[in-house]
Amino acid sequence: MAGQAVGTQFLAQPSAERLPARKRWIAHGARSRGSVTVNERARLKLQSSGVSLLAIGIVGVLGNFHSGDLIEILDESGTAFGRGLANYASTEVRQVLGLHSDRFEEVLGYRGFEEIVHRDNLVIEG
Repeated sequence: MAGQAVGTQFLAQPSAERLPARKRWIAHGARSRGSVTVNERARLKLQSSGVSLLAIGIVGVLGNFHSGDLIEILDESGTAFGRGLANYASTEVRQVLGLHSDRFEEVLGYRGFEEIVHRDNLVIEG
């Protein structure tokens, strides 16, 4: 304040780059309860198009999580590139992985969400 160059200056990000509080919490604030691994096509689609995570792109499930839990999204090399809130428990995701959502009722016995993680509850890096 006296004109001396002391300290560190942090500049605010432009608001277009800022994550809403909910997505900031998903990205950084909570501990994940498990993960899903997606194929290359799903990874590319998630990173480029801002879409929801569908069961058809999932090739593996790690851990035991419940509907509403935070999970990590991994590529086939095991690298995490996203996080989101699961619409289904890990046991259910294991039953429907690789399937179209129109088969969920047949496999699970009920018609739930079409997405494993809805894009509104998903944060993707890159």
